[in-house]
Amino acid sequence: NTREYTVRFLYSWPAESVVVNGESIPFSPQQDEDESPCWWYDGSELTVVVSLGPVPTDQHVDIRVKLRHPLNPRLLQQGIPGAMRRLKAIKGLLDGQDIHRVFQEDYQNVIHGAELASRLTYYPVETLSEVPIFQKVLRAALNDVTDLPADRWAKRISKEHIATLLGGPDEEGIDVL
Repeated sequence: NTREYTVRFLYSWPAESVVVNGESIPFSPQQDEDESPCWWYDGSELTVVVSLGPVPTDQHVDIRVKLRHPLNPRLLQQGIPGAMRRLKAIKGLLDGQDIHRVFQEDYQNVIHGAELASRLTYYPVETLSEVPIFQKVLRAALNDVTDLPADRWAKRISKEHIATLLGGPDEEGIDVL
């Protein structure tokens, strides 16, 4: 009898190495569980994921993850995964504004923030340099949206969402520094 396991280390920096039962397992940015055992970094959730594949149910499993940096509980408290999802939704809204002469060049900072999860997934070593500047990206995205010739509704929704992420009168905003 075997069982497949996938273990998630939530809201963590990327792993430097992952060892299962004394054997180092490879990094797989393609998240190819057919290569199990392997590990990857889920940039959308800031989570190290370890896929073990089939393991005998009577076998002890020892998983050791060495993180590049200590755990940072502020990542969870600051809501960065939710902010990345919100920017992705704003990008989708703005992508549909071509009738109003809105082009992707006009909101590059929104795109940069929306694509952060993908960059972190494929290049997790960049997480430590990308995450601390996320608030600056949000501020630049707000400036981009403010200057857009989009319809009033799309512009207002986009501005309100980004302003909330930055912290309004009842919000604390995102700050990971």
